[in-house]
Amino acid sequence: MRRVMQIGLIVMLAAVMFPSATHAGQFIFGASAGSNTVKIDSDFDESEFAWKVFAGFRPWRYFGIEAQYSDWGNPEAGTAQVNADTLGFWAMGIWPIAEHFEAFGKLGYHQFNVDFDDGAGNVFEEDEWELGWGLGIGIPFAEHFAIRVEYERYEVENTDSVAMLSAGFDIRFGDFD
Repeated sequence: MRRVMQIGLIVMLAAVMFPSATHAGQFIFGASAGSNTVKIDSDFDESEFAWKVFAGFRPWRYFGIEAQYSDWGNPEAGTAQVNADTLGFWAMGIWPIAEHFEAFGKLGYHQFNVDFDDGAGNVFEEDEWELGWGLGIGIPFAEHFAIRVEYERYEVENTDSVAMLSAGFDIRFGDFD
């Protein structure tokens, strides 16, 4: 029930903040793949293939919001294993440096599903909302496409760090008239 209330609140805030969403701005859909690194104490420091899909809206050239689903794979070290994924939302600040180059930063709130088994009988599961942040660059080309490279860092309880480095693309519809 708490999750439904949080998502409802986000949708209502978006509707209030962006009443002209159908008249201007860009809708964005995309996917990225890369490497996820999970560090837990000094015993577990592993990377694994990870991927994500995202959708968002940029009402102005310098600000956007995105929703994202990420699958972080199953990093393993000996008998220890982590299985993790996340569903989250980002607020983004975008700096168009040149016509075909932009930098961005983002701050978000994510629902994590993390299962950790150290192989010695110690198991924990996390299913919590936590903060995350990220930095990246985008290279728009053609009229509706862009390549992006980004680094995201997440604050997940019972871990030292969880981070994802990825490269991908996005498709953009609309304009900033």
